[in-house]
Amino acid sequence: MSGLKKFFLFFILILAFAWGYKLYFSDEQLRYHSIPKIMLKAKHWLDTLEYRPDILRGYGLKGKKKVVELFEAYLAIYDYMPEAEKIKIDHKLQKIAFLTLNPRYHDMLKLGDNEFHEDATSYLRLCYLLEKKGFDTQLYRQEISRALARYNGHMWQRGVSQKMIFHRYYEYFQLPEPFSLLEAYKNGIISQRLDIRTLSLSDVYLLTHEIFAAAGLDGKGAIDFFSQDDIIYIKKTLTRLTQKYLNQRNVDIVAELLICMSLIKMEKEKIYKQGLSFLLNSQNPDGSFGSFQYHYKDKVHKDFYKEAFFLHPTMVTLKVLQLVADNLKTKK
Repeated sequence: MSGLKKFFLFFILILAFAWGYKLYFSDEQLRYHSIPKIMLKAKHWLDTLEYRPDILRGYGLKGKKKVVELFEAYLAIYDYMPEAEKIKIDHKLQKIAFLTLNPRYHDMLKLGDNEFHEDATSYLRLCYLLEKKGFDTQLYRQEISRALARYNGHMWQRGVSQKMIFHRYYEYFQLPEPFSLLEAYKNGIISQRLDIRTLSLSDVYLLTHEIFAAAGLDGKGAIDFFSQDDIIYIKKTLTRLTQKYLNQRNVDIVAELLICMSLIKMEKEKIYKQGLSFLLNSQNPDGSFGSFQYHYKDKVHKDFYKEAFFLHPTMVTLKVLQLVADNLKTKK
């Protein structure tokens, strides 16, 4: 047999093997097997990030918000890590929890109005996450109660999605609301059926956060919260917006939109699968997700570009992958 014929036969065998492998393993199975590898690569990148909020705030970042994003990213990948990596994650989360035992961390009554506005949700969020992981939050809860009057005073200034999510935290921590926070939904993007064509990128984030808040802290209540007409509007809106931002290759907002799709059970839609494929192929060589935002370059210290530009898109992408992996694991 000539060398050319041998090469051709070898090529045919490779194609046959690939075709058979594809038949034997479904797209979902192949996707499931790739997710832990992606998560592990992201975990090694997460390990390089600063986790102390005072240092982050000192360089102009939203300190507590960035700590929460890091904590949530670790939680998203935790169940899919090898045991040795789980131990390392536990150690990092313990370090973050230890910070909250220091009275200096609880500075919500000392912050200026702008900083308070930026950190207020994340301050409550971290306490919730710590309790979810079984950490001691006795001091933390006491400090939340001490800051309640200031939270109430700021609540009138908050937007729709913010009032909605604060309702969830007030409910969880059993705090009395200054007024009915959930009533804000009536003035939101979904309730008003705003024209998709008029929504700016900032509006799209407000939309996704309305859906996050509606889903509740455990992410399970969106379907029950919305009316049928709401769902029709949401599905149409998410479909068109996801296509728009896929065309722009915007990892961060595509990930948020896909989380919303999961919350209202749109995983079988073609646009969801397109978005997931995009995210699975968007990981940066260092393990992160997202892109450098040059227009903000001069506003961020060079040592904290990762936290400023890549942490949030990485966190939300990992949450998408967690939802996919959880669903596939359930089907087994």
